[in-house]
Amino acid sequence: MPLKVSLNNIVETDVLVVGAGGAGARAAIEAREAGAEVLMIDKGIFGRSGVTLMAPYTCMAAFGHADPRDGPDMHFQDTVKGGSFLSNQKIVEVFAKEAPQRILDLVRFGAKFDMIGDKFDQVLMPGHTYPRGVHLDMRTGLQIMAALVREVKRCRVEVLEDTTITSLLTSQGSVVGATGLDIENGEFIVFSSKSTIVCTGGGMEIFEYSSASTDVVGDGYAMAYRAGAELVDMEFVQFYPTGIVWPPQYKGRLGVGNLRYNLKGRLYNIRGERFMERYDPERMELSTRDIVSRAIYLEVMEGRGSLHGGVYLDVSYLPPNLLEHWVAKNPVAGVGQIINLLGPDIDIRKEAVEVFPVAHYFCGGIRIDENCKSNLPGLFAAGEAAGGLDGANRIEGNALAKTQVQGARAGRIAAQRAKSNARLPIDESQVEKEYERVFGIVERRGGIRPVELKRKVKTLAWKSAGVVRDKPWLEEGLTEVSRMRREAVPRLCTSSGTRSFNREWLESLEVCNMIEVLEMVLRASYARTESRGCHYRRDYQQRDDQNWLKNIVVKKENGEKVTTVPVVMTKLTDW
Repeated sequence: MPLKVSLNNIVETDVLVVGAGGAGARAAIEAREAGAEVLMIDKGIFGRSGVTLMAPYTCMAAFGHADPRDGPDMHFQDTVKGGSFLSNQKIVEVFAKEAPQRILDLVRFGAKFDMIGDKFDQVLMPGHTYPRGVHLDMRTGLQIMAALVREVKRCRVEVLEDTTITSLLTSQGSVVGATGLDIENGEFIVFSSKSTIVCTGGGMEIFEYSSASTDVVGDGYAMAYRAGAELVDMEFVQFYPTGIVWPPQYKGRLGVGNLRYNLKGRLYNIRGERFMERYDPERMELSTRDIVSRAIYLEVMEGRGSLHGGVYLDVSYLPPNLLEHWVAKNPVAGVGQIINLLGPDIDIRKEAVEVFPVAHYFCGGIRIDENCKSNLPGLFAAGEAAGGLDGANRIEGNALAKTQVQGARAGRIAAQRAKSNARLPIDESQVEKEYERVFGIVERRGGIRPVELKRKVKTLAWKSAGVVRDKPWLEEGLTEVSRMRREAVPRLCTSSGTRSFNREWLESLEVCNMIEVLEMVLRASYARTESRGCHYRRDYQQRDDQNWLKNIVVKKENGEKVTTVPVVMTKLTDW
């Protein structure tokens, strides 16, 4: 039977970078500087999509400018301890050592940060022993992304926008390219590469309430999983404690964390109790995100929440003019908008803000080594798409630095591989199968619309794999996910057969990935019968180092296979 898609016009490159946020852009720059031909794929518009530009505040690097006692060894220790000793310590060593140089690279690319004289103004964040957060007021992610965009253009990296990668292609046990869909014109594209780097971010949008942009649905996890890659620590989803729940137009939006960090905001339940005294009496509201999120969730679940299902975050004890001046200097950004904290809906001078956790970050991801290599030759991962650095919980401010350290390392090593390896052939049968899957959706008439299925997935994820988990909820989630894959996915369809900018078509592909990612989260959460970091089991509330000081690995092998591996430890073994 002849192929429905021609293989005569394969797009060839040395290094294919999937994702164009902080990690992807840094990987592309490094690979290009190493002499490789690079093609970077952006699902949206380069420099205006993804989550890096939404990160408001800190990027961690142990310069020791604020406190000379700080250094990479202390950053290493804080990261491993913050991750409850599940981090791959080889990865953490590289991260802590290289983070300062990667910040200096950004400065070389044109990024600006707040300075005190000739030194960085470094701030203290929860989970860190010393102040090491480099920042530019509340625009740190925007500043980093702007510098990377300039450097990508200077290096003349080719960028393909409005293109989604649908699958990774393998040959002779290696990843040899990918298939993609041009969102603008609906054309199917086959890419051939010697090295492929996945930098697609996390999967926060599988949850009902999320701080991420709507395109962060776990694409990279799902396509790597289908190709045979191992994923690690998928049970550890971090929730940001202070998503607004009222007024409704702000519900689920991130934006008031700095009321907690900078203004020392106080959390109260409906009884007027500063309930963090029960959960972390030493650090109180400045405890780590996992502890604060869990505390808020439990207060609400146990009937001590606010009128609209959250708790109260209050800074009104501060002088009104101080608050006015602070807001003027630090405009607070939510998802896609500036939140007015001095307006008629929310006025922090007079009243508390009602907050509740939102899905914020995936600590796990594609399992890599310290050189960003996966178990599949030719496949690399960096940034939030990669697991191993954060362990059971990411301490604050490490995410931006992770994109730069791992992006640069993945780009350099992927380029080295590309220059020393021959191009392997594309498997036509894989291309044909993927073409039929992708185009079967837009050609189908009558069935299930993606918006309907996506809503069910998000509700299910929040209920079964949210801040607090329990065996019956996890079992219910697994049963429902299996039913969705069996009954709903084959019936996905679009209301229109048009192929140009067909949003429903893209959402259909996304929801398939969301279902696979949710199943990985559920299976890993079900297997880990303890509470650790941002994984909290109501039926196993204690941390169990005797049985669970190990990582859970998920792999597609004769169905989904869940195994455990020993934690990689180097110099910090006293947990």
